[in-house]
Amino acid sequence: MFSEKLNYLMIVTSTTNTELANALSINQSVISRFKLGKREPAKDSDYFINIAKFFSHKIFKLNIQYKFSAFMNTSNENKLTNSIYEWLKNNENNNNNNIFLNSLYNTTYFYGNKGKQEAVILFLENLENNFNDTLYLYSDENMNWMLDEPFSKRWSSLLISILKNGNKIKIIHSLSRDYSELINAVFKWLPLYLTGNIEPYYIPKLRDGITKRSIFVCSNQAISSNSVENNTDNMLNLYTTEPQVIFAVKEEFNNYLNISKPLLSIQYNPLFERKTDLSNYITDTITVNNITVKIYIKEYSEFIIIKDSTSVLSTTEPSLVKAFIEYYKCNFNNRF
Repeated sequence: MFSEKLNYLMIVTSTTNTELANALSINQSVISRFKLGKREPAKDSDYFINIAKFFSHKIFKLNIQYKFSAFMNTSNENKLTNSIYEWLKNNENNNNNNIFLNSLYNTTYFYGNKGKQEAVILFLENLENNFNDTLYLYSDENMNWMLDEPFSKRWSSLLISILKNGNKIKIIHSLSRDYSELINAVFKWLPLYLTGNIEPYYIPKLRDGITKRSIFVCSNQAISSNSVENNTDNMLNLYTTEPQVIFAVKEEFNNYLNISKPLLSIQYNPLFERKTDLSNYITDTITVNNITVKIYIKEYSEFIIIKDSTSVLSTTEPSLVKAFIEYYKCNFNNRF
């Protein structure tokens, strides 16, 4: 319950882990563990009163007392501090906590491509405050919603920030037509893959292409949507913080994962080129998304991408190797 209340206070007041950690003079990782429910302050610690003072002051500064008036005394800053203090320490099933839970666990509806952008930005901005969490991502819907340049830049910067905070991403790619589309997605995601914090998978079976699905889910929020063929106008995008719904969406992701295969082996290995016999490999240097990488190809049995002699992406899956080579030939070189 403490973690849920802390998450609520931070979301409503737009407080980051860094901001709260600085105010309490503690490490950001402690805030992250509080939010994820992996740690809770001792009842006799100063954390509760210091947290209460911080949020009471910020709530009055932002003039958003009305958001707490249903279950707290918001008549002045001192009384709100006392209300937050008692509320944070109290885990009993009483009326104030029930009112809070009803306001905390909510589902919001967004519509169409613009709505999906708004839902995804909301999701990622909240996830940016988490540490050591995992984003589970699957989509085979029409990707036009990602093509808007201001959105795509914001999306990319948020994902990079999320990964820098120690979070990870598990992503499942789907084959809607052929392998070329899958490989194109890999090269688009290449800068993120090279961080080593992404586990990519793919579903080797072609889907019917009629019913499409998207899933974003982490420890405390989820987005899900459906569409028919490539028709995404006015489609429903559901954003939720309800635990049971989050659990159900994560289980759905796991069902997709059970029929998936690893897309790439990703490792950080500074000794790879020195310790591996690459004499029989065709070698090239290419630039993708302003990143220069080395390519190693061994006939039709292995395809390797290396950046700075440390980040190594590779696959030996024959169909994937063939698809990588075809993509490489079409876009960079025709030596085959």
